[in-house]
Amino acid sequence: MTDTVHFTKVNDKKPLRTPVFKKVNEEPRFKKVEDKPHFAKVKNTPSQQISTAVNSAEIIKASRKRMIEHNLSQVTNNCLGLVLKMMGQQDGNRGLEFWDDCFETNFNVYEHMPETIKDLYTAKYNKIKDDLEKHGIKCPERFVLTRAAKEVMSNLDNIGRPDGRPLAVLIYGRADHNGSFKNNRILDLLDKGYKVVYLEAETDSELIDHFLSATKKQKADLLVVAGHGTEGSIDLGAGRSEENRLDLSDRQQLNQARVAERMARGGTLVLESCSTGQGGTDNYNMANMLRQVFGAEIDIFSPDSPAAAESYQFDDSGKVNGVIYDKATTYAIR
Repeated sequence: MTDTVHFTKVNDKKPLRTPVFKKVNEEPRFKKVEDKPHFAKVKNTPSQQISTAVNSAEIIKASRKRMIEHNLSQVTNNCLGLVLKMMGQQDGNRGLEFWDDCFETNFNVYEHMPETIKDLYTAKYNKIKDDLEKHGIKCPERFVLTRAAKEVMSNLDNIGRPDGRPLAVLIYGRADHNGSFKNNRILDLLDKGYKVVYLEAETDSELIDHFLSATKKQKADLLVVAGHGTEGSIDLGAGRSEENRLDLSDRQQLNQARVAERMARGGTLVLESCSTGQGGTDNYNMANMLRQVFGAEIDIFSPDSPAAAESYQFDDSGKVNGVIYDKATTYAIR
């Protein structure tokens, strides 16, 4: 008999245990922060809104005036009509506001206004012209900006009261057949800090009297004599007599008036007169004659041929130390 062997099935493996994971509320590494505006939004009241609108309008108006002054100050009154036309086209609005700003900037725009509005400005224009004439100025077209004319009149009213500024005496002949002296450096000198005293003369005696009057209380740091000229003369008035020009024969008259004593040491004399330096040191011209009158303590600048003064040169302190003429070489006596 064969023994039967019984095998008992033994579960030799332990049942697998299901792992248990504890649920953790995960948070992002960077916490989300609710965005907030840097500045709290404030609701403007009606009065604040009106104030903001007014301020914005004033800023725009001021910017517009600066633009107009910049444009008008860059040209002489000979070119004023053309510039106004170009500005009007760019501006897109040639209404009263445009003309108000232009007239306030340069009263000479009156001559270029449309006839339909000209009457609105006639009284103001005549008032400025009358004020200038009371100050002895009969050539208002020589001022490219209204503020320059007003400051010159103020300086004439205070001619005997030094105010700390260097004194510039500008004596221009009234005779000007081609409008050359609409191009001048009055505004440049004012902006550089000179006290500009502008005067007009028709005779050599009047020129001398003007200079002595202007320098009674303060010596001149700068003297400008302007008139149509030649190597031996500077025209002042429209007449043909010797009195209507400053010429080589006036040396004695200038010395007798002791004009040299009225110039500051280290001062400058500018001749805005054609050809007054012609021939340089080899010629007895107006520049050399005036050198003998004023002596070696001042600088003198003049053109050696027909030309107009294109620009003045200034040193770091604002003092005139050179002149550039448009079609001539500068004859400088230092």
